[in-house]
Amino acid sequence: MFFVVFVVIALLFLVIIGFSQNVQKLIADNSFTKKVFVVDSAALFDFIEDKENELKIEAYFKKKNMPLFEKAAKFVEVSKKYNLDPFLLPAMSIKESTGGKSLFKPFNPFGYGKKRFLSFDEAIEYVADKLANGEYYKDKTLEKKLSTYNCVEDKYVSETLKFMRYIKKQNIEKIDTANYVDSFKVEIIQKIEIL
Repeated sequence: MFFVVFVVIALLFLVIIGFSQNVQKLIADNSFTKKVFVVDSAALFDFIEDKENELKIEAYFKKKNMPLFEKAAKFVEVSKKYNLDPFLLPAMSIKESTGGKSLFKPFNPFGYGKKRFLSFDEAIEYVADKLANGEYYKDKTLEKKLSTYNCVEDKYVSETLKFMRYIKKQNIEKIDTANYVDSFKVEIIQKIEIL
């Protein structure tokens, strides 16, 4: 009788150990998990910076009654795409056409040669690409790009840089990051630890 009880206890012990090993294997296989959400703070702050730059451009152009205020987002978008200062193209458009008020050619707020554009978006994209990748501009400093762009006017560089500073200093309402946090949450799967 004692031997039978011993065998039953030994079998139960083996079943418990086997179950425990199966649970550990399931955990190792990531079968027992929980979802955790964290904020991609780098992407959030990058987005906020872009949004602030967009609002500064829009506010400055509106204050001066310049039509290109509607293209503030496009200015910021292409500046990121071509690694340019976000206030460069807006300042150039101010210097060349008073922010789109007086155009030499249709949709050409930058006075870019005799080029005709089908839209302001096309013009912004084209000039940004030229300033970033064009043979006369590539790998030059901001000041050198500007002096190459307009080598005729003595004060072109200094006045364009001045407009860039004005736009950058434009007062806007502080952006509440809480309004955007949910858009930058990233789901992370974590294993549940069982001790």
